[in-house]
Amino acid sequence: TGAAALRPQCRTSLAPRRDFLGAAAAAATTLLPQAAHATGKATQKTLFLRYEKRIAGLGSYFDELESAISNADWAAVATACEADTSKKGKIGPVYSGLTAMELWANTYSDRKQSVKTQRMLAEAEIVEKTREYVAGVACKGTGECLKAEGGFFGLGAKPAPKPSDGELKSAALGAVKQARGAFNRFVALNNEALPLDINGLVAIAE
Repeated sequence: TGAAALRPQCRTSLAPRRDFLGAAAAAATTLLPQAAHATGKATQKTLFLRYEKRIAGLGSYFDELESAISNADWAAVATACEADTSKKGKIGPVYSGLTAMELWANTYSDRKQSVKTQRMLAEAEIVEKTREYVAGVACKGTGECLKAEGGFFGLGAKPAPKPSDGELKSAALGAVKQARGAFNRFVALNNEALPLDINGLVAIAE
């Protein structure tokens, strides 16, 4: 979770949308156990210049992600959700923006984590849950996560039936909608009592 290395999750079955929504709602009250750290209000102005573009980039990227989902371009969706932080791994735009959200949220704390940081990290966690969920959907869409079924000791097993693109698209688009809401709540929390030398973040369409 958080800024720790995460790979797209391949699940053996597509979770109903209501399961995702329930998990997302629960995440709003749960803090990241190992959130990225960039603490220190004294350096906020410098850090804002570093992280603001990545955060804004994630906000605008949701449109492109939804377009790829709507076109059932599951390879592109999987690439967008990549989160392999190993030396030769690849990072997608969703994870890049997410880690910037986490790092920026921590600048509102010094030695002790503030309530504002906690609330912002809770919204970032919903975005992370979305990334994992949509990555799993994309993995189903490409067929990489479909395990063979039946047979005898693996002999004669047949590939599991692939969910329809319509089902996959509905599940993924519903999850992204939740991420948009979490992103805007993160923005609203950030813009409360904002230091005078820092510009506010910009909300996106939901």
